[in-house]
Amino acid sequence: MGLNLMSAACPDLEFYSLRPFFNPTGQCSIPFFIYIYISSLYSVGRLKLRSKDPFVYPKIDANYLSNEKDVAALTEGIKICRKIARAQVRF
Repeated sequence: MGLNLMSAACPDLEFYSLRPFFNPTGQCSIPFFIYIYISSLYSVGRLKLRSKDPFVYPKIDANYLSNEKDVAALTEGIKICRKIARAQVRF
């Protein structure tokens, strides 16, 4: 596919992980969490003012994942997360 997942200038994807979440009874409710962040987006959204009144909310069209490059990068990131989740861990 030729995705540049880690260039010297700027990585396309960043991964963050969080430690387990424990519920009030002390049981682990979520063993781990991986968050994918696309750091170099190609999709472009729009912001339009509805009024000159600063208290009127603007119209926001985030246009998430409208560019195929963003979709491809996120898809690759999900594949990497699945690979991490399937990894055997030794303590």
